[in-house]
Amino acid sequence: MTNSKNNRFHDAKSGSAITVSLHLNAKVNKVEKVLPDGTLQIGLVNPKEDPAVDADLIKFLSNLFDVPSNRFEIISGKNTSHKLISIIGVSVDQVQQIIGRLVKIPS
Repeated sequence: MTNSKNNRFHDAKSGSAITVSLHLNAKVNKVEKVLPDGTLQIGLVNPKEDPAVDADLIKFLSNLFDVPSNRFEIISGKNTSHKLISIIGVSVDQVQQIIGRLVKIPS
């Protein structure tokens, strides 16, 4: 378990949790940036009223972290643009490593 006070992601019982802020109608699906509070801003091409947004976000995260989609659960924020998502079997260190390859993580 990582205890760094600068750690922006959270250990869970057998994985980690991330907070996500969605930017819909993006040109491409991608992690756009990590906000100062540690929230991942993720752009999805889906329009705002698309009922498939949550499913498409999980599919995107599944591909990003290379783990099956059934290891993700939206804990809060279903059908909203701000979500808390648990990832079973992916450690905080793995999350930081994968996200850190894509965007700068604020310290």
